[in-house]
Amino acid sequence: MGGGVDMTYTVEFEAFPDDRLVLGMYEGDLNMEALLNEVKAGGLCVAIIRPRNVLDLIQLEVAGLQALIARSRGKLATHVLESELLYCLSGGTNISNAYRQFGGKLGDTRVLLAAFNCDAASRARWSALVGGSAVTVTPKSLAEWGDAAAATVAYGVPKMFVHDHGREKLVKTITSQIAAPDVPARLRPLLLVPLPASVVAHAPLPFLRHTISLLLNWSSSLSPRIRVVIPPACTVRRPSLPVLYQLTDNGL
Repeated sequence: MGGGVDMTYTVEFEAFPDDRLVLGMYEGDLNMEALLNEVKAGGLCVAIIRPRNVLDLIQLEVAGLQALIARSRGKLATHVLESELLYCLSGGTNISNAYRQFGGKLGDTRVLLAAFNCDAASRARWSALVGGSAVTVTPKSLAEWGDAAAATVAYGVPKMFVHDHGREKLVKTITSQIAAPDVPARLRPLLLVPLPASVVAHAPLPFLRHTISLLLNWSSSLSPRIRVVIPPACTVRRPSLPVLYQLTDNGL
């Protein structure tokens, strides 16, 4: 890739130390038809993602973690981790909609490729097949390719959300939706209360349960209309990312 220079980005997962998520970005005159056909035929195991809906690396980190957790439970909604990643990234429960909104399409001039545990040979196949120009993947380059307006449509967020709350709040809203896709659309998160990853990694489970209890009591004291939604990932194993608690308002 790029004359021997690795321009990909690798995401690691503390809870799954044997797994890696490798990301590649390409733009220009892309051979999307050949890429899509190869993946469809099973000759290449990679998620083909429209990068305009990815505003921040954390979306891919959380979606990747959700996919690995589903695999560990033996409950993949799709056939392989790469398609599960795309499904989880959508923040919903409809596989067809996930591919329609987040999957790469013919005519795209920018594409984000993602695969779990792929080696250098697999990455070289990406480059040869997709064509175009490889772009060095960094959190900054990912964010630059993201389109807040497109993401609000893809995730079903109100159009004026960015204007009223800003891009950073939009990223938090989208990320919490990915972490807890079973929360109805009308219950959009208003606030994320993070528990530091260092605490999650070392704290005894009784402490974590106590912390959750305090959050529940605190939210109830604020308003009977506010509730805390704990993503399933937090109750199964200790994730590498901060634990996300959603405070959602039934009035939305």
